[in-house]
Amino acid sequence: MEPRDAMELLGREAFPWWVAGGWALDVFLASPIRPRKDLDIALLRRDAGRLRSHLAGWDIRVAVPGGGLSEWAGAALHPPLHELWARPSPGVPWVCEFLLNDATNSRWLYRRDPRITYPLDRLARSGVDDIRFLPPEIVLLYKSSRPRPEDQVDFEAVHSHLSSTAARWLRRAVRQTDPSHPWLAVLH
Repeated sequence: MEPRDAMELLGREAFPWWVAGGWALDVFLASPIRPRKDLDIALLRRDAGRLRSHLAGWDIRVAVPGGGLSEWAGAALHPPLHELWARPSPGVPWVCEFLLNDATNSRWLYRRDPRITYPLDRLARSGVDDIRFLPPEIVLLYKSSRPRPEDQVDFEAVHSHLSSTAARWLRRAVRQTDPSHPWLAVLH
């Protein structure tokens, strides 16, 4: 799947959702940075049941700690569970991964450190073809955790395109999680 396919699958009305991961950065730049392997879609944990209803009949599994996937019929999912793999039916390839994000009534919470927050009303971003995506500063925060070479490529392609407000938020968030992170020298 690609972001355009997510628009077709989920529409605009079912519940709030956003393209996440590297694809979100591509949508933000309106240009691909590099080839992508899979599509990640973020939604609020509180909307997981609405996802299950919207994709009735789909094979949706929850990733369990330690590896593996368990069947999921739509029961409430609590941390540390936060990944759902989805495909139209058993036996066909997985088409996307849904990432459950926690939030208060007004703030998105960073799963790895809930002291780091972001206003929910600022999550709504739309790019080419009206595709919704997570703000790039949030995507880069996740990628900063244990950056792989491809995460470094994404960071280098995106950081100079961040607004001063976004760069400042990302710098504070990364500093809070890792005061010696190499990206901090660039996010001045």
